[in-house]
Formats: sequence, structure tokens, C-alpha cells
Amino acid sequence: MSFRPDDDCTAHGRLLGITERLHDAIMARDEDMVHALLDMPSASSLPRKVREEALVVMALPATSMRAPIQLLQFHHRMSELMRDDDAGEALPQLEMPFGRWDSRRSA
Repeated sequence: MSFRPDDDCTAHGRLLGITERLHDAIMARDEDMVHALLDMPSASSLPRKVREEALVVMALPATSMRAPIQLLQFHHRMSELMRDDDAGEALPQLEMPFGRWDSRRSA
């Protein structure tokens, strides 16, 4: 996952940061870090399924092939929302042609 440092100033950016740190902790099998991240006040913004899945994956043996799918899907959705927000700012306002409309003309 790639986290941009300037993303942390937005709500989506903070959630992306949490999901990336949570993913890294799960992959490193760092149970203390997973619990510390989930105990952060901002982690309460994560969906319940994501938080529960993190605990379930950590409870599995290290040889388990289970991936944190809910976490990855949530991260992807937040990334897409941020990308859409960034793209929306760059679009100019659309102009509508202004002219005299003749209501007597038929289409």
C-alpha cells in the first residue's frame, strides 16, 4: 500500500493511514501494534467488519493463508474516494450556452 504523507490532513487520508498501518501490523504479525491501532480514537471510524477481521486474522496461526479482505476493500474504497475528490477539484465549471429560446419552434 502506498500512503502519501499529505493525505493525513483529510478524514479520508487519516483512514487510509490507519488502514495502511493496520495492514502492515497484520502482515508483520504484530499483535500489540494491531491492538494499539484499534484502540486509537480515530480507529472507531473504521467499519466494524474491518476491526473484527483484524482481530480474527491475528488470532489465526501464522501459517494461515487468510488475507484481511475487508481491510483491503475498505482501503481501496477510501483510495477511490480520495482520487475522485482530487479529480473533482480540477474540473472547471461547465458553461451553458445562453441564447434566446423560441417557444414557438417545435422540436
